[in-house]
Amino acid sequence: MKNKEITPAVYMRTEAQLSEKSFVEQRTEFNEALVSSNSVINKKRIAIYARGITDESVNRQTELLQSDIAAMESAVLVGVYYDIGSKKQKKRCGFLKIISDSLAGKIDEIQITKIRRFTQSRYYFGVYIRKLTKAGVNVHFDNEGLDTLNPKHQVFLALMDKAAKEASEKQINKVKSL
Repeated sequence: MKNKEITPAVYMRTEAQLSEKSFVEQRTEFNEALVSSNSVINKKRIAIYARGITDESVNRQTELLQSDIAAMESAVLVGVYYDIGSKKQKKRCGFLKIISDSLAGKIDEIQITKIRRFTQSRYYFGVYIRKLTKAGVNVHFDNEGLDTLNPKHQVFLALMDKAAKEASEKQINKVKSL
């Protein structure tokens, strides 16, 4: 049996069916095609994470980082993740999604304006930085000029991680003594 050629009528039906998809479905397909296209293959896939109390705070953070990324020829912005007003780790859906996408291999680098925007908990800072480093994902803290995969910066980050572990152990011992 010969392969059928696609006739213009079949193509028109397919095009009409595509227009029936929701905007979200179309945007998702577009993003997936963009990330898998040849123009992105050799570029570093960067995502932005922003956290703030207000929309304006998050917008300022993302605008600053977007302009920096746009100036990089070897990089492409693959997503902007954010949380507004949430300090609790479990309620930070944007944060948890960027971690998940990074560990799934969709992101090569996360850009954040300040360390404290990543997480305010020293314990969780160490946990997530270790996971991301193990997965080969760099986290760039713009204000501090730190990159987690830079060997020169890893000493500083290791000290922060050690302090986080010690703080966690103190907290555990404090609770046990009650």
